[in-house]
Amino acid sequence: MTATAAVFAALVLGFAVTARWLSRVYVTAPITFVVAGAVMSTVAPTTTADMADAVKAVAEVTLALILFHDAAQVRPRQIEAGRGLIIRLLLVGLPLTVLFGFLAARVAFPAMPVMIALLLASALAPTDAGLGAATVLNPAVPVRIRRTLNVESGLNDGLVTPVVLFAIAATAGEEGLRAGASVVHGLVDLGVGAALGAVIGAGGGLVLGWSRRRELSTTSTRSLGVLVLPVLAYCLVALIGGNSFVAAFVAGTAFTAEASWVNEEESALDRTEGLAELLGFAVWLIFGLVAFPLIRDEIGWREMLFALLSLTVFRMLPVAV
Repeated sequence: MTATAAVFAALVLGFAVTARWLSRVYVTAPITFVVAGAVMSTVAPTTTADMADAVKAVAEVTLALILFHDAAQVRPRQIEAGRGLIIRLLLVGLPLTVLFGFLAARVAFPAMPVMIALLLASALAPTDAGLGAATVLNPAVPVRIRRTLNVESGLNDGLVTPVVLFAIAATAGEEGLRAGASVVHGLVDLGVGAALGAVIGAGGGLVLGWSRRRELSTTSTRSLGVLVLPVLAYCLVALIGGNSFVAAFVAGTAFTAEASWVNEEESALDRTEGLAELLGFAVWLIFGLVAFPLIRDEIGWREMLFALLSLTVFRMLPVAV
């Protein structure tokens, strides 16, 4: 474990000193660390079976931090300005993406059970906030498009959850399965996550603002307080039973709606952004360690073609529609 931590720290340092140069050749942090993980998997093969729970926890907390930070960067008036496009992306583009993926899976993998094909398509349909950061933060992309993609990436996971739950339940062969029950369960999880996330985000923004006005806190401690808000939203919703990722995203939106003081204290989000970035590096490194042996030993041309189409056509055509 110590050796792995040392290698990771060295990789982060190497990326830090070459990041500007790498960006010029279109090499992002996810690409860098996935490739590093792939190389490590060939030099010193390891297994993540024993640390699966730890890896899962790190990945989920990382995503919660990213969702919160991205949402906190978007002001409510900006969401209102792009509401029409956001709604079309979520209610037209997302279902079409799932449909395209499902039909392609049935053609590419004829032996695959129908519900596994649905699970594959629905799991791959939502855009990823971490991978999308390079686009959302790129000033060359029109501001309206960046804001829209940012909001969409935070909401599409929750909207596709009912489909994922239904596919998993059907695959498991639960007796007396009813599609409606699964969909209702998913919507309830979505509602619980959104409601509690809004309370935590808005409440945190108000409390920290009150503390700032009365000079009870410092700039550093307020930044620390903001950092724990997505963790609090994620963990509380997980305990109650709801969609924790939606909770983290909505908490970020509610926080920025109530914390007008952030406009004067932009450093409030620095710790959240920094920790999310660092943990993201670790997640991509682990992904490279795990994924490369699978690609090398078990994945053929059909899987590679499907992956390529998922990253391009299955997303681009529905968005164009």
